[in-house]
Amino acid sequence: MAFRRTVTGVTIRTGFRDAVRDVLAPEARARGFKGSGRTWRRTNELGDWAIVNLQGSSYSSGSAARYVINLSVVPEPWAASMETTLGRRPKAVPESWGLYQRRLHPTGTPAGTEQWWQVDRPAAVEQVVADMVRRLEADGWPTLEKLLDREAMVEHARAGDLGFRTRGHAPGYVATALAVLLSDSGASDELDEQLDLMLETSTASALAATRELVAWIRARAASCDASR
Repeated sequence: MAFRRTVTGVTIRTGFRDAVRDVLAPEARARGFKGSGRTWRRTNELGDWAIVNLQGSSYSSGSAARYVINLSVVPEPWAASMETTLGRRPKAVPESWGLYQRRLHPTGTPAGTEQWWQVDRPAAVEQVVADMVRRLEADGWPTLEKLLDREAMVEHARAGDLGFRTRGHAPGYVATALAVLLSDSGASDELDEQLDLMLETSTASALAATRELVAWIRARAASCDASR
């Protein structure tokens, strides 16, 4: 990897953009991801999506900028449930739709803290992009590759590990995620258990919407059984 172009005389964000284009984008393409700018996507034969997004801070300026890497996995059943809830599906599935979502931070960031890469001088551009490559190689690409396997995603949901959201902090979300994933395998006792949990953990204000989603999941499972 090499990015030797000087960023002296141009804004920090312009220098970073060029480094991303010349260094990070080829790394993404080499792993089967497609995209431009700061977002890359890869899909599998089931229509599940893995997404990498470089998010810039709204407080960035021409002379200083902050960035973080968002990882997102959107299984097809989850995208279908989002489409049902929102009424439409964008042409490109957004990173924000991820059933699994997590961030990568600079090397050495203490666990549980929200630290972003800081680019505040020309020499920092190459250093930051090099560290982003390291973090993606160590924890980003392998995680996304693993979770593009549907069964691995189901096991993560069973374990209550969906990145930002865990069973301990968001039991209703995890139950919903697992139920949606299981719907592609038809009716089962496990599916019924998760649907019951969805209703038990729903707030009063969201109960009507939860019931509609439960009905949609049951219909999807029944359709799967009928097609066998």
